[in-house]
Amino acid sequence: MQLDKLTSISIGRRGASGRAETLKISGKEVPAPQFRLAIGDKTMRSTLIDTLRLEGNSVYMKGRGFGHGVGMSQWGAWLLAQRGKTAQDIVTYYFKGVRIQDSWQ
Repeated sequence: MQLDKLTSISIGRRGASGRAETLKISGKEVPAPQFRLAIGDKTMRSTLIDTLRLEGNSVYMKGRGFGHGVGMSQWGAWLLAQRGKTAQDIVTYYFKGVRIQDSWQ
């Protein structure tokens, strides 16, 4: 989407995690993950947006986190490992209700 054609931008709908699920861009609802990938995942690292506004021909956004918010944080897993947690501890921390078993069972 061309910035010179933007008339407004706001968060449309948020999910249970607080991440934006949709954005309202010039009156049109757009999936937030699609917008994130369209502008580049290095530019917009997450859809966990705190502030979003249009200032002239620029979009100002402030947020937190990295990625899609689903699954295991590689940095969090690394920190848990540094604290002595086992692989099983780490997997069950991120994925509740998972049962880990040997592949030959």
